Amino acid sequence: MATINNVTTIAAMAALAPSVNTTVFLNQDGREGLFECVSGTVPSDPQQGLYIASNTGGFYWSRVWDGLFGKPEWFGARRNDGSLAAQSANLLALQACVALCPVTVLASADYWINGTFKITTSFRTIRGEVLPYGDVGSGTGTRIISTDGARSVIQVGPDAPPPTINDFLRGIMVENICARWAGTAMTIPAPTNLAAAPKAFDYRFLIAPVFKSLAAWEPLIGHYLYGVVNPRFYDCSAFRSIDFGSNDFYRGFWLQGNPPVLAGGNASVYLVRCNVSAAGSAVAVNIGFYANANFADTYLIQCETSAMTQAVVLDGGGSNTGNGMLDVHILNPIFDQVGKIGIDIVQLNEAATITISGGYIQCKAGAEKAIWARGGAGSVVLTGGLQIICSDGGLASGCFGVRASNQPHLVVDESVTIKETAYSISLDGGCYGGSIKPTIFLSTRPVGSRADGVYMGDCSQMQVAPAIKARAGAVAFEQGVRFGGTNSRIVVDATRIDQNSVTTPIQVSGVTLPSPGFYKPNGAAGSQSDKGFQVIGFVG
Repeated sequence: MATINNVTTIAAMAALAPSVNTTVFLNQDGREGLFECVSGTVPSDPQQGLYIASNTGGFYWSRVWDGLFGKPEWFGARRNDGSLAAQSANLLALQACVALCPVTVLASADYWINGTFKITTSFRTIRGEVLPYGDVGSGTGTRIISTDGARSVIQVGPDAPPPTINDFLRGIMVENICARWAGTAMTIPAPTNLAAAPKAFDYRFLIAPVFKSLAAWEPLIGHYLYGVVNPRFYDCSAFRSIDFGSNDFYRGFWLQGNPPVLAGGNASVYLVRCNVSAAGSAVAVNIGFYANANFADTYLIQCETSAMTQAVVLDGGGSNTGNGMLDVHILNPIFDQVGKIGIDIVQLNEAATITISGGYIQCKAGAEKAIWARGGAGSVVLTGGLQIICSDGGLASGCFGVRASNQPHLVVDESVTIKETAYSISLDGGCYGGSIKPTIFLSTRPVGSRADGVYMGDCSQMQVAPAIKARAGAVAFEQGVRFGGTNSRIVVDATRIDQNSVTTPIQVSGVTLPSPGFYKPNGAAGSQSDKGFQVIGFVG
């Protein structure tokens, strides 16, 4: 087998006199490799990374490779080069490599592009080297850097929905990549059309993809999912420190559910150890994890946020009751330095189930609520040792631990601890069918802050049995449990209320309930037939 060792350009290789089985080494920067002469029609490869047509008809040169791992440099990519020519070449090279190579391997370098890098072929892996970090030129990790602030950086999946679910892309894995833009000029849509904003990562019409260590740097929308079935995200993140000006907004992960696809906007979504954070002059109003309209079987497992206005928003407004299960499980979260609302739950439908288990929500000075559930149906369950903390002035600023209005089936079980809140638990506006039994603790309380452990107004069919304790020396709760408005069919157990931490264990419309028994809705002594209050356990 004859070999020519040094051909320095594609053009020079094409000009060689072909001879079947002859091998030639291409020594062109980035495209290096051994090629073998083959008789036949050259396969489609516009960027000539694997196949180079001979100038002599009926022959071509085929790269000698393992048939699995490919590099975009073979197809003309130029690392760490932000020139206009390199941006165009890199975009073509990235997409060509994905189209022809099962595994695309990127260097620990910057790949500048001037459009959206689209991955639209099933059974493909795109793999960066080293965990990604966002700063351009840092020499750490693999970055895809777009100079077009009007377009998304990376899109996984087709532009339009395929005809059937069987046509959705399958077998996609993307890992160890940071997606970002080159500057601070971003195209921000009108507030009524935020979903049209460019995304760092745009995931569409996929089945069972796997995404690992993907970092969205300085995005409007970090990770956007629509029509994605059983995706698994591990250690993915979004970070924002720049204020882009008028109409600016920031959402780390957006699970788009409008209009519905299949049984929801997305189905069986797993976000594991994913992180959303803000710093510096980042836009004041931002959301870590956002799911709207239709969402089903969604799991946030050990996910974190830092310095976000709202850690999680679950907005079921506009959901399809028949198909939209609105099933979300937040397991062992770490939501630090929440600026306004930790978890905002809005307009759930009848099929909804929201579970928040373990971990903690910590609100900073000026925050409003750790958890807010309102205007919905379904059920909301707080369990698993969840801790809710309003610190750094949260007492003085009036922070709620749990606030609910017109939300049925709210369960706060014995394992939940609420600390240092001005308003520990407050329910009104038609809450019913729930159970309120947390541990409420204060180490200090400024004089003048609200003095209820639990407040309930206009509620029905509830069980209330909190454990309430104030540290010695703190200003005591005036009421352990206080009822206002019109309540009915309420069972109250004061056994776990520390008598030294409250002035009055149970109060109804200004009337103290002194002992176990039945009471009317206005607090007067009554019977079971009054369907007001039943007090059990130890009261005094």
